[in-house]
Amino acid sequence: MLKLNFFKYFLPDDRRDKGAVGLLISLIILSVIFIISVGMAIVRIVETQLAYNVLESVTAYQAADSGIEYALNELRSNLTGEYIEGLCDDGIDDGIDVSVGDGFYCLDLTRAEGLNVTSVKSIGNFKGTRRAVEINL
Repeated sequence: MLKLNFFKYFLPDDRRDKGAVGLLISLIILSVIFIISVGMAIVRIVETQLAYNVLESVTAYQAADSGIEYALNELRSNLTGEYIEGLCDDGIDDGIDVSVGDGFYCLDLTRAEGLNVTSVKSIGNFKGTRRAVEINL
């Protein structure tokens, strides 16, 4: 009550109304800035997670590519592929895995009637992210 009387005697009526409008406008501006800041923080978090997913995907792909290179090197001397290590059981990761850095790969060979290898599929895995590379010979 004392505060109201103070403004009543020392400030004209139009000045009191302008103070309320200024407070309301400043609250609206601060709310908009807060919403924009929260939105930018959410975008930043999502972009960081996407960057980690890309890193895991590239590492899994490089592990699969290493498996292909190993298989090609072994097939140069023996087209039957009988000495190739790290074969998958059924094209999935339940066979013998070969470590490459922090990831690993396994190989799936497709053979023709003459027992020569016709295609090689390498499945790379890194932290649960799987990527496959396949070549036909």
